[in-house]
Amino acid sequence: YVFQKALIKVWRKIGTYDVSKGSLRGWWIRIVRNSAIDHIRGEKRFAADELSEDPAAADDEETEGGELTVSDLRRLQRVDDFIHKRLK
Repeated sequence: YVFQKALIKVWRKIGTYDVSKGSLRGWWIRIVRNSAIDHIRGEKRFAADELSEDPAAADDEETEGGELTVSDLRRLQRVDDFIHKRLK
């Protein structure tokens, strides 16, 4: 993924390459390195913290006699809304 992103950057920016500033190899390596750093930073920025408890579990407490749970009722309501509002 990172290599492909770097390759696209090289393709788009090849016109800005200046021989007097360094070798093509060095320019390419710098682009790949910076792409890798950007990728790592992006992963850290969007990393999710693990939950100590599952918030959906509170809604799924067992009911007596096989009744529907709160989350089951929510799911059924969404299906019912979809059928009546979108499938007309």
